[in-house]
Amino acid sequence: MNKFKNLVKYLLYFFAFILTLQTRWIIKAGSLNGGYFEYGTISLYFTDIILLFIFILFIIFYFKRHIFNFKSCFNLTAKQAGERLDFRFLIIVSLCLITFISIFLASDKILAIYKFFNLILGAGLLWILIKAEYDYIKLIYSFLAGIFLQAGLGLWQFLTQSTFANKWLGLAQHIPSIGGTSVIETLNGERWLRAYGGLDHPNILGGVMVTGILILIWIYIKNNFQFSIFNPPAEQAGERAGFKLFKLFIFYFTFIIFILTLFFTFSRGAWLALIISLIFIILMFLKIKEYFNLKNLLKLLTIAIVLFLVLIYQYKNLIITRTSGEARLEIKSTEERVESYKLAYKIIKEHPFFGVGIGNYELSIKKINPQMPSYFYQPVHNTLTLILGEIGIFGLIILIYLLILYFKFIILNYKDENKNFKLIINLSLILAIFILIFFDHWFWSLHFGIIFIFFIMGLIFIIISKERENLIEKI
Repeated sequence: MNKFKNLVKYLLYFFAFILTLQTRWIIKAGSLNGGYFEYGTISLYFTDIILLFIFILFIIFYFKRHIFNFKSCFNLTAKQAGERLDFRFLIIVSLCLITFISIFLASDKILAIYKFFNLILGAGLLWILIKAEYDYIKLIYSFLAGIFLQAGLGLWQFLTQSTFANKWLGLAQHIPSIGGTSVIETLNGERWLRAYGGLDHPNILGGVMVTGILILIWIYIKNNFQFSIFNPPAEQAGERAGFKLFKLFIFYFTFIIFILTLFFTFSRGAWLALIISLIFIILMFLKIKEYFNLKNLLKLLTIAIVLFLVLIYQYKNLIITRTSGEARLEIKSTEERVESYKLAYKIIKEHPFFGVGIGNYELSIKKINPQMPSYFYQPVHNTLTLILGEIGIFGLIILIYLLILYFKFIILNYKDENKNFKLIINLSLILAIFILIFFDHWFWSLHFGIIFIFFIMGLIFIIISKERENLIEKI
């Protein structure tokens, strides 16, 4: 059993590291009106294979440990049974059940089954993260190491204004001069490539960077990073002081790379999510008089603000284009978003209870506008609205209730005054995710988004459980 446990543990670290990797085998390429259609493409991702392998090993390990206690399960009192039943798990099962029902209403049932399979993978990942035994700090560092590589790639892409394709790394080539590439087009006609990393869109990379930055802030405050090069304390002298200095260098270097990459995604939603989350942390620190941690936070914010001000000055034309909304592509983007909400209203009005079927939203748009090119058929830029359109009002209520449960879970598990700052940072992470959900659709429309949001939910759960020194019931 120890071999199974260790294998699951190290595979989880590896999975966290490759989470953002988009290497895949395209089983069936999506096509609409003669053009490529990403949202109708059926693929098997490398991360799926690793996750399925982890899931199988964990199931074997789980039943090996429970097989000898199987008989005792029938002798539980009602109270004991209730204590063992995780209400969050029932909510997720309900979400999966509602989504399964939507398959029968889908026009393309094969695509709906594939999307449902992605949802099951995400739910399975959440269950494993909650139940498995591993070092959550190592899991976080593995995740940060993986997104650091994406940040470095995104930084290189913007600075060189070039990309390259590599099927083994899941990288697609994005050429600024070709339509469909996410660029900033200035008033004088210049086209600047936004940072993609290895992900499908700069907005996705921006969302991942926001998550990484908030986790780095949590690490910084949790570890109380302090070091004086000129006057180190006696206990920091020698080799220990050198090691701490090295850790600080790695931390600040990573933080700076994440900030730079976030800027070069030019994702307004990601910028807004980070700004609001940081304002929330500052206000709450002031409210609970957490001045020491506020001082540490302001050190990081000073670095971030200085970097942003320098970049804004250097790329002021791009900032003006992106924020003013007067350039051709910005006007077009705004018009498309407004039109997408109008189409969403029509679809939801016709299918309010169970939706049009998971993964079939864009096909419903085709029924309304059948003669448009394939790139016209896009999800509405709001995850909650998209969910409402695909699985109906019942599915949306269940999902919102799950988010509320997470807020409640965080608050109820941090009543101690000296742990309030950890409560605030966890709440800020959920707040950032909610803002991103409100401005984009990739958390539901894309494979990576579904896996990513369940991973973050599991990460928040395990951080809180470990921090309060009340370990999850052993398997």
